[in-house]
Amino acid sequence: MLQVPKIHSYGNTAVEIVESADHSSLSNIDLLIVDTSVKSSDTNTLCNDNRGALILIEDAGESVKSQQFVSRLFEKVENKNLQNIVVIGSGALINATTYFAASLVELHKAVNLFILPSNSMSICDVAFGSLGLLNFDGEKNAIRKYHDPEKIIISKEIFREAPESARTDGLIEVAKHALFQQPDNFLDSIAGFLRLTSCRDLQLSLALSGLEMKKEVIESSISLDNNMESILNYGHALTHFLEDESK
Repeated sequence: MLQVPKIHSYGNTAVEIVESADHSSLSNIDLLIVDTSVKSSDTNTLCNDNRGALILIEDAGESVKSQQFVSRLFEKVENKNLQNIVVIGSGALINATTYFAASLVELHKAVNLFILPSNSMSICDVAFGSLGLLNFDGEKNAIRKYHDPEKIIISKEIFREAPESARTDGLIEVAKHALFQQPDNFLDSIAGFLRLTSCRDLQLSLALSGLEMKKEVIESSISLDNNMESILNYGHALTHFLEDESK
């Protein structure tokens, strides 16, 4: 059984792994953006406890990563004093909300962004990296901005209450990292992705191990002056090309 990694921070971002998202960090929310796919009592509690917040429920597929979505957010928050933004959901919604937060900072509006990833893909592949991404003119992730979130909060309750596909689909990303970084965890990752195990705690541990491995990759690309970032970007672009050609 994998142990939950002890991840305390990434750059300037604090990381918390909690039983429930109902705690003091999320008590003064100004804007709460929730993925429609998140059906969690945790989320209901946050909405009820922050009735003064602007609450947006979004259908968060890839289409949400658009300039239209960001423009709509700006219209919704016009003349509002935003300090604390919370996003709960998939990687696409996190990418788009991070882009929005980065745009606010560019306008000299200081905001705190709290990220609560809701599925295995958003935990292991999106939460770290501070990337705001939008699609444009048919190209995926064509526009990007960076914004460090104030905190990444992994709620065990939100993950456990997610559908099986949401808990397992992203584990292929864990297998990809494990193949090179933690070979001993490779078979566990594949078993999780293929749904050969229904243990939600194991699925969460695998997702968190992927988050830890991605953290190591990102920090190595920042801290090492050896063209690591160029190598990683080349590998990323090459694998996307191979994916597209195999369809």
